[in-house]
Amino acid sequence: MKTEDVIEGLAQDARRNGPGKPLPWLFVIGATLLVGSGLMFSIFAVRPDLAAVSGDYGFLLKPLVAALLAAAALRLVIETADPTGRPLRHIGWLGFGLVVLLLGIGIEMMVIPPARWSNRLMGSNPAACALSVFLLALPLLGIVVAAIRQRASVRPILSGAMAGLFSGAVATFLYAAHCPDDSPFFLAVWYGVSVAAVTGLGGLAGRLFLRW
Repeated sequence: MKTEDVIEGLAQDARRNGPGKPLPWLFVIGATLLVGSGLMFSIFAVRPDLAAVSGDYGFLLKPLVAALLAAAALRLVIETADPTGRPLRHIGWLGFGLVVLLLGIGIEMMVIPPARWSNRLMGSNPAACALSVFLLALPLLGIVVAAIRQRASVRPILSGAMAGLFSGAVATFLYAAHCPDDSPFFLAVWYGVSVAAVTGLGGLAGRLFLRW
């Protein structure tokens, strides 16, 4: 058999059995937000003082940091899911959310007496918060990983990790409407634990399910 015949046979097989057209990223983002919002507001109640605290720096910091991290992680998900993408040139975007968080911590240290720092760090129920954010992020991670599988990531672990970071950040954004603890200390530690865990789980999922 000639080499040209082999190549043509492989091409025809790819046309018959190749993957379908991947879902658009806008659809994936919409599905993630819809599922996350549905779970959040069907399981957790909105905090009763939401209107009163909506202008406080501590409350505003949670959705702001979460939105910045989610946007940066999503950009990296899209780049790593494309074999021609260049994710390293966008990696610095993750720093915006971290810088804002550090600024919030600095403000907290200036306006709150040191004697109250430990109470602000522990909040009302840190374990419940961390577990809730983690569990809320899991189905969102599944959606994003499934979307990456329809594509051709050449960096599967990074793709999965950024999918986890995106999912954890979205879960943080949504859960902020329920959580009564608004300290940047609490956000950095307990939300941070959850987001880091989902990011690590996403990296593992990338290794297991996103490799060619």
